[in-house]
Amino acid sequence: MPDLDTREWLVTNGLGSFASGTISDVRTRTYHGWLFAATNPPSGRTLLFSHLEASLEVSGRLIALGTNFWGNGQISPQGYKFLHSFDINPVPKWIWQQDNWQLSRQLLMPHGWGSGEKEIDSHRLLIKYRYEGSEPAILRLRLLIGDRDFHHQQKGHPGLEFSQLLGQNQVCLQAIFSGE
Repeated sequence: MPDLDTREWLVTNGLGSFASGTISDVRTRTYHGWLFAATNPPSGRTLLFSHLEASLEVSGRLIALGTNFWGNGQISPQGYKFLHSFDINPVPKWIWQQDNWQLSRQLLMPHGWGSGEKEIDSHRLLIKYRYEGSEPAILRLRLLIGDRDFHHQQKGHPGLEFSQLLGQNQVCLQAIFSGE
């Protein structure tokens, strides 16, 4: 995939929440993000999680896998140049690769959890990375979160902060807005 592919994908959880983006992993619309939670369906969707900015360190070399469009027209980083393939079935799967390594990512939005009367509506996104290569590697992930209505854009604000709680195989985040 040598060119920037802006075709789009969409995944839903059947509860009104969704994830969407482009094949090249660049966000070109306000409606692109990895977790838009349906807080009050059919309206009331909130972007909670924009995406993960990924980079891979192989043999001391840091390879940025993300792609971003900037206001000045620059595209940086240019991770799409390492994107080898994309498949939507059964879930979105990207494969980045170079001569001695390959990294895949899959996204899945499960429909609730539990069974029977105890089933709970849940707005979760499961993300799986898999590395294969001839050299050991370190996967670095930078979490980009938001807290905005899905029709609006978010801008930096000094009163907007995020708290975090780290647990076994999970990260819990909460937006805190203090003042004007």
